[in-house]
Amino acid sequence: MNIEAVLRDLPEIKFRTNVKYFQLTTLGAGDCAPLVADVEDDCQLVTLLRYLKQQNIKLFLIGAGSNLVGSDDPFDGVIVRLRGDFTRMALDSEGRLVAGGGARLPEMVRMAASRGFSGMSKLCGIPATVGGALRMNAGANGQNISDKLTALRGYDLNGNPWSSAAGSIEWRYRSSSIPEDVIVTAAEFKLPQGSSEVENALIQSEMISRRNREPAGRTAGCIFRNPGAADPAGKLIDLAGLKGQEFGAFYISKEHGNYLVNKAGGSEKDFIAAAKAIRRTIADKFGLYLECEVKFINPAGYRELADSVSAPRIALFMGGSSSEREVSLRSGAAVANALRNGGYDVTVFDLQKLELPENLEQFDLVYPVLHGSWGEDGRLQKLLEEKNIDFIGSGSIASDMIMDKLKTKKLLKELNMPTAPDWQITAENLNEPPADMSFPVVVKVPCEGSTVGIEKIDDIDAWRSKLPKLLEQAPILLAEKFIQGRECTVPVILNQAMTVVEIRPPGGFYDYDAKYIYANGHTEYFCPPVKITAAEQQRLQELAVEFYNKFNCRDMVRVDFIIGSDDVPYILEGNSLPGFTATSLVPKAAACMNISFERLCAALVQAHCRRKNIN
Repeated sequence: MNIEAVLRDLPEIKFRTNVKYFQLTTLGAGDCAPLVADVEDDCQLVTLLRYLKQQNIKLFLIGAGSNLVGSDDPFDGVIVRLRGDFTRMALDSEGRLVAGGGARLPEMVRMAASRGFSGMSKLCGIPATVGGALRMNAGANGQNISDKLTALRGYDLNGNPWSSAAGSIEWRYRSSSIPEDVIVTAAEFKLPQGSSEVENALIQSEMISRRNREPAGRTAGCIFRNPGAADPAGKLIDLAGLKGQEFGAFYISKEHGNYLVNKAGGSEKDFIAAAKAIRRTIADKFGLYLECEVKFINPAGYRELADSVSAPRIALFMGGSSSEREVSLRSGAAVANALRNGGYDVTVFDLQKLELPENLEQFDLVYPVLHGSWGEDGRLQKLLEEKNIDFIGSGSIASDMIMDKLKTKKLLKELNMPTAPDWQITAENLNEPPADMSFPVVVKVPCEGSTVGIEKIDDIDAWRSKLPKLLEQAPILLAEKFIQGRECTVPVILNQAMTVVEIRPPGGFYDYDAKYIYANGHTEYFCPPVKITAAEQQRLQELAVEFYNKFNCRDMVRVDFIIGSDDVPYILEGNSLPGFTATSLVPKAAACMNISFERLCAALVQAHCRRKNIN
């Protein structure tokens, strides 16, 4: 870029040369910007954009510079700031607020509060311009700038006008679908009437709270995005023991672990080195790969930071073709979202037949989230084993053993583990049950899950009416003596028993309706349990771990129990690929142990990475 030529060709625009980044950003890292343009109105902006496009000169738009890392190397382009007309705001008596893209968000919030309009007060401490805040969908305490937005407008990098209704934009956590090549120059909000006194009190409270939790000194705000609501980045950095640690010219704030403070003269290189050390520590300790929230003048800086610790590439299988397909789709979507929150590169495959997708060698690991039939009974696992593809979950032999309730029952009895009396039922028993059997009993189709193919039968009439339909699903059924008692489940993750979950179905029987539909009322879950003693919980956990080991499980299993009136914890069955929505039983138990859904999924991946030395 020829700076002299730019200055000569655009005399109507105010330019500054060799501007230090400590004047342009709150962090102050980096050297200086060779050329900065302060544009005052639409006409100047359009002129500049068309000129830069014609001359093939790069542009970088700066708002308040509050989440920006400057560059140690000269930026070969023009840094643009919206000034003048772009900083103006107007608010009418109906609550229609129009603000320029260069207006300061705290000033806009205070103006709205002073006029008695609500909906913005929690944003008062965000040191951003309106345009920058919209692009990243800035928010605080459950309130986002997009919440009251009705429309926005601006220009693309060719200088053409652009506009959009707020509802046409996808608003995500700390990001949006505003096109990358658009500069937002104005936004319109519709605010509800409120009380100036209340709003100003909220602003004061928020500012006091921010002063107490955020560090003084030069920072770029939060460095990393939060992997999830239960795992804020600052909390993870604190748990990793990094608070207060120094990295040359930067140190991690003692007030908030997600802030790097520039002591004096810190460079872009210094900032990247510190952020890389933090990412590596969190990845090693929690299996989560923190993603940067701050922006970089120099894209190479962001790439260097992102590439410093690469997350494994995951192929996630979900769907299947069994009666549990919908459950699998929900579980798979939840796991994929959790892993992506944790920084993993996840590609989802909806498998509808027993066949492996092509090019699985490009992935580090397969994560099956399948339920029922071939997805869970070992056949899919066998295909993966034959191709020497690493996958999460038990191997083919263990999966088959656990999926087949008849095989599970046989091994439980061989191991002298507590299980209810049982009978094998065939078409010969359609009219007459086994002579030594008494009602009530629970009859199960051997290779179904999620309480599919299971019936409680109370008398001979119900036996004769329900058995034919069950026998259509399998030639041999498992009948177990019905045990009235306290139902519960114990997940085992990586050979460690988790908290016991107590289950109270509305009708006293945990069937498909009690689990998913709730036509007869909602099932109650208690984690930790309230009617299971500490001694009983310990025994349940011991049995669950024994099941995990004796059945040669890998990674996970969920073992279901019922504690009878004789206080015996009878094992009902195991589940080698249990439901994994955020509200399923395994995540419930993890949450009780302060293990987030993101960390739970990451732990399973990391166990395989350690075995294979990935990363």
